[in-house]
Amino acid sequence: MSLAPISLMTEPKPVDLVHLAQYTGGDVRLNAELLEMFVQQCGTVVERLQSLLDTPDTRLWAESAHSLKGAAAGIGAFDVAESAGCAEAIDPATKGESAADCVALLRKRCDLVKSFVDSYLKR
Repeated sequence: MSLAPISLMTEPKPVDLVHLAQYTGGDVRLNAELLEMFVQQCGTVVERLQSLLDTPDTRLWAESAHSLKGAAAGIGAFDVAESAGCAEAIDPATKGESAADCVALLRKRCDLVKSFVDSYLKR
């Protein structure tokens, strides 16, 4: 058995549509609705986390990251879920630099999901 060189392997998609189909039955319209709602939630939560870097509220930070983690896992955006889980565990009041790094990574991963959703919806 031969394996393809790593450089030729495809990157995982930002959203696992097979996972999402477990909940939507593969209904394209329902997928689109859930994905659009998730992209909006991503933007809202990332901006909230960004603002919490300046005025840390540990409880609101953890709740926000936790809600994004759950939503991301639900639709199959596992990289976003992982990053949100890391953010959830950080106290922005005492680990500001780590919290800022998490926000930057979340923003990048949410942007990848948005691009994927735009492509999926053929926008």
